[in-house]
Amino acid sequence: IPGVDELKLRVSHGTAGLRPQFNAQYEVFSVAGGSPEKITLGNPLLKPAFSTENEYGFNVNFLTNYTLEYSYSDKSTSDQIMSVPLSAAAGYRNQWRNAGTLAGQTHELAIGAVLASSKDFFWRLNVTADRTRQKITQLNVAPFLVGPSASDANTKIFRIAEGQKFGVIYGSRWIRDAGQLAATIKSGKLNGVAADYKVNEDGYYVRAAEFHTVNEVPLKAYDETGEALTEIGDVNPDFNMGISNTLQWKGVTLSAQFNWVKGGEIYNYTRQWPFNEFRDPVINQTGKPEAEKKPTTYYSAFYNNFDSNDYFVENGTYLRLREL
Repeated sequence: IPGVDELKLRVSHGTAGLRPQFNAQYEVFSVAGGSPEKITLGNPLLKPAFSTENEYGFNVNFLTNYTLEYSYSDKSTSDQIMSVPLSAAAGYRNQWRNAGTLAGQTHELAIGAVLASSKDFFWRLNVTADRTRQKITQLNVAPFLVGPSASDANTKIFRIAEGQKFGVIYGSRWIRDAGQLAATIKSGKLNGVAADYKVNEDGYYVRAAEFHTVNEVPLKAYDETGEALTEIGDVNPDFNMGISNTLQWKGVTLSAQFNWVKGGEIYNYTRQWPFNEFRDPVINQTGKPEAEKKPTTYYSAFYNNFDSNDYFVENGTYLRLREL
């Protein structure tokens, strides 16, 4: 092939198993006030999870100084081993089960280029990128919430449900547009008509009669059925990218590695916690016009007893110089 120095096509298929953790077969208790408390119901019938992956790709070296690699993988793990919540009638909080199937697709790309090469000077650029998406395609139990802390119910912000994309953040939203206001009024969670509410300086709907008073608070959004729990963010970035440069001039070499994460969102519990003690910088309203200053109860609404809400969802994009 003209201009192509080497071309390789790749196809692979692999399977793997994952054993249940050893203590998943046993009942687990804790001791509270000197009395045993049931925590985990044992499950001696657990099977290993089973993972199957197909990968397709190619490697090509072309025009002497350039390389290109691409891989696509399609992976499915059935009999996923998960700790699922139990009903109060079971007497235990949770049990390890083969709960469902998780499917995922990943794209990976790598580009290499020698941009300059001479007796005294050499410059090479490498770029790598990847993107992964996962989805729960089967679930053998009722949908439930999980989080980074198994012991703290307040941090359970990811929903496990059949058909649900993995990594979506759930919580409540604050009313910011007319559509949310109309749905909330229709649900019966707010009284009156749209004219009874107005948008404040922060972009939140508040009761018009309480605007610029000590009673002003943001209002929680509900859908027409009265449900507040909804998608408020997604941790999955649009893509991850690594960029490395190596420059050499005679006996001196300079290399730099950049990491770029584009998109994706982060839930900032670290910021939400100080709202309970009025310690976040936003509560210091120095420099605001007197009429626009908010009462502390306004910010306590966002704290919301540590329930997840969209006030603390932040953009996860960043560019970092990782190595120099």
